[in-house]
Amino acid sequence: MNERRWEAARTFARLLAGDIRLYNEEAVVTGRRRGDLALRLAEPIQQARDRYLSRYSQLDPSGRLLRAELLQVVAGGDEALLATFDWPERAAVPNRHS
Repeated sequence: MNERRWEAARTFARLLAGDIRLYNEEAVVTGRRRGDLALRLAEPIQQARDRYLSRYSQLDPSGRLLRAELLQVVAGGDEALLATFDWPERAAVPNRHS
């Protein structure tokens, strides 16, 4: 059961990140180019984080799975583009078996 919850959380995180990229395409492109992605997308990122934590705060209280998906999907893997967004914990993605 826990494995399914992890996969559901990861899938939801990927969906939220994809929505941000889809509905803010111009801001994503400009933010990547100018290096101010976190600033440009602060509001939709916070809204996605709130939605994610409303479902998965017991499983992933810091939202690390969402952050990992945002890093890949929205920031194209560039950690520096999300560095200014205030994340409570910047540790590795949690082990789904813990």
